[in-house]
Amino acid sequence: MELCLGKCYNKGMFCSSSGNGVSGWDVSLERRQIVDKFYVALNDLQNDDNVCKLKSFRQHRATTRFDHSKNVALCSYNISKKLRLKVDGEALARGAMLHDFFMYDTKSKEVSAYRHGFKHAEVAMRNAMLIYSLSTLEKNIIYSHMWPLNITHLPKSKEAALVCVADKYCAVKEFFGRV
Repeated sequence: MELCLGKCYNKGMFCSSSGNGVSGWDVSLERRQIVDKFYVALNDLQNDDNVCKLKSFRQHRATTRFDHSKNVALCSYNISKKLRLKVDGEALARGAMLHDFFMYDTKSKEVSAYRHGFKHAEVAMRNAMLIYSLSTLEKNIIYSHMWPLNITHLPKSKEAALVCVADKYCAVKEFFGRV
């Protein structure tokens, strides 16, 4: 199975060699539950009015903050699948979709790049907590996604580490127009 990261969608599923989203992966009951929880949570948030507001903000040049968040969610999930990690699919989708849940333009003069880099994870978590009921795991995913820049905001789970890595990968791909 190819490791397909970025905008590779097939009927709402992340692509694999056969195109059905789960080919080449041991589809045990436990793994199917991870898949189901991930996609239910992803679908719920990508259709949520508050999350859809992210479509009006640019992120990494040519993508929107909404698309970036969805890319990070799908990338995180696909890495977990490739590594055969048992993860909390719902928390992974929710944490990834909300990791950049801030409603300001990063290019505005009101927020310096330095301040944004160090503070937006906290702002995103605070914003998400005002609207959604977040688990401790989801809070850590959002709060720690800028590690190691925010050296004290450590990822404390597989899910948080996956989102942290996927965020950097997707940002580079989006910045250079390869997603």
